[in-house]
Amino acid sequence: MSSWRTPPARVDESRITETIDTQTAVVGLGFSGTAALRALAELGVPAVGIEQMQQGRFATYGCDIGHINSKFLASRGVPRVDPIDFFNEMMRRSGNKANPGLIMRFAQRCGDAFDWYTDSYDAEALSDVHVTYFPCGKYFDGEISGYRYWPGTAEFPGIWTKGEPSLTQVTQANQEKARQAGARTIFGAEALYPELDGGRVTGLVARLKDECYVRIRASRGVILAAGDFGGNPEMRQELCSDVYELFEPGDHFSGSGR
Repeated sequence: MSSWRTPPARVDESRITETIDTQTAVVGLGFSGTAALRALAELGVPAVGIEQMQQGRFATYGCDIGHINSKFLASRGVPRVDPIDFFNEMMRRSGNKANPGLIMRFAQRCGDAFDWYTDSYDAEALSDVHVTYFPCGKYFDGEISGYRYWPGTAEFPGIWTKGEPSLTQVTQANQEKARQAGARTIFGAEALYPELDGGRVTGLVARLKDECYVRIRASRGVILAAGDFGGNPEMRQELCSDVYELFEPGDHFSGSGR
């Protein structure tokens, strides 16, 4: 059995120094985890979010948010995209293997989600945020080799350009909004394992600094938003086996370093 399938050892109860009761726990406070935590708090749902990075060293990865039909894009003169056209193109590219409900939800609501996530900043404050490849070149008609494309990538300062806000700053602003709405955040906390009641997840145990541990009891469940398995060779081998079948001898899978 692969090591990632082996359940981690349980922590001795005497080492758990705090128990937190809430309705929902969120593991990971990157883009998706922070958005989930803020949304829960604004809906009045008690929630606790934990993040492995220390708060003073918190940073997100990447600098782009691809979407369509936000007020931000409209303010830059980007034409509106028909969500049905966008949906059809994404389903065609996936060979109709994608979840159509999720793709349609993205097509219809991603613009509103972008505006909500950046609502700590007005248009002037977002002046350093660029729309990648827009305006389009005069010879580009929106199609390349049969595939359709639309401008809609908001490129934040940080890697390629200077300025503010970075996506790290935007995410921190959302974390603060979550706290203001009643959520709790715990940084420097590594989630170790979920706790179950039968087949139902009821919480988790996390490790803090100095080998202290905390139990979070979540009556409505746990949201896992701690990233993918790109940095785990065993999981890549087992869960993406079809990718390896395409390799030539000596080729290597280059996953993320996380």
